[in-house]
Amino acid sequence: MVYAIPLLLGVLLFVLAYYVGRRLIDRHWSDGVKLTLWSILVWMAACAPLWFVFRRFAFLHQNSIIIQGMQYALGLYTIVLFMTVARDVFLILIAVIQAFRSTFKKTSQTFQPYAVYQKQLQRRAFLSQATRVGALVGAAGVFGHAAVRAHGAQPTVVSRELAIDNLPVALDGVQIVQISDLHVGQIHHAVPLIESIVKTVQKLQPDIVVLTGDMTDGMVTQLSAQLAPLAQLKGKYGQFFVTGNHEYYTDKVENWLTHWAQLGFTTLQNQHQVLSINDASLVVAGVHDYRSGKRHPVHVCSPQLALRDAPDVTTILLAHHPDTAYLTDDVRVDVQLSGHTHGGQYFPGTLLVRWVHKFKTGLNRYRNGWVYVNSGTGYWGPALRSTDVVGEISLLTLRRA
Repeated sequence: MVYAIPLLLGVLLFVLAYYVGRRLIDRHWSDGVKLTLWSILVWMAACAPLWFVFRRFAFLHQNSIIIQGMQYALGLYTIVLFMTVARDVFLILIAVIQAFRSTFKKTSQTFQPYAVYQKQLQRRAFLSQATRVGALVGAAGVFGHAAVRAHGAQPTVVSRELAIDNLPVALDGVQIVQISDLHVGQIHHAVPLIESIVKTVQKLQPDIVVLTGDMTDGMVTQLSAQLAPLAQLKGKYGQFFVTGNHEYYTDKVENWLTHWAQLGFTTLQNQHQVLSINDASLVVAGVHDYRSGKRHPVHVCSPQLALRDAPDVTTILLAHHPDTAYLTDDVRVDVQLSGHTHGGQYFPGTLLVRWVHKFKTGLNRYRNGWVYVNSGTGYWGPALRSTDVVGEISLLTLRRA
């Protein structure tokens, strides 16, 4: 089963590469150009399964030029594929409009003059070539923009105020720093990024620090040295960690839970803590990842277990996947802090994420509370970002409604 998914993904990517090649590579172009473009397409399609193999068996380090090239190629592939589909949809719409106009066009001529027919063929050929070049140039432009935005970018502090009903006066102004989806072990130049995050958070001097999953992609033995600076992240009233889906992929999740505890974080495993802040109580609860029960039967995502016997006071729930909110209808949650979506990360993901996730990014209203979705302090896959935020550190302030 471990190899079935990358194998099926590889087959799908090669099939789609054939589709892209047939649609974007003109048969009238020179043999050299066609061979070059087909070779690039095949290479891009092969990158996903090869990346899986290289990473799983540790043939190459994450910062190797080959791995980075594969990630960028995969990112470019997704953009080119989207542009190809968009081009075909555009051409189909044009054809439908022209057919519709021809059906209702009044003419006394039974047969169309040959000159008119020739002009139509020329217009179609021009439109086909223009959209073909436009798709390729557009893909290159989107890719370049996303790569430049992500390269060497410093994390952005995104500040939001959360208006909470019946918030005690004593809790008004409490500040929470959220870090999510850092993906250490998969991102390039992780150490400088981590050091920058630590310095930024230290300047903010938050009351609470929370890590909402997908912090790593690898084994504890491989990544512990890179993660060491995160032990300096301190909140006045505590620092907390919950698992994301990636904590279950490359090492035993228990190893990661132990390691985060060693770094000074309270790991909330369907558990809660009651914090006393200015003589007022605040519940901070945390659950396992939304789908972790499929990989680890003991780690079922359960807000009910997390909040069992919790006092009926202002409650913050840490849940990696935003859809966890749908499991909270029978418990009190004033604010849920999540990640996972990366805000789509780069186009066309930034468009498609709207169809996949109701809570795609930022602050979302749900029932009588809020779901805040961090767009990712790191990135996943290629170092591409076309969202407004590159490397988000969320600074969330509780306010009385």
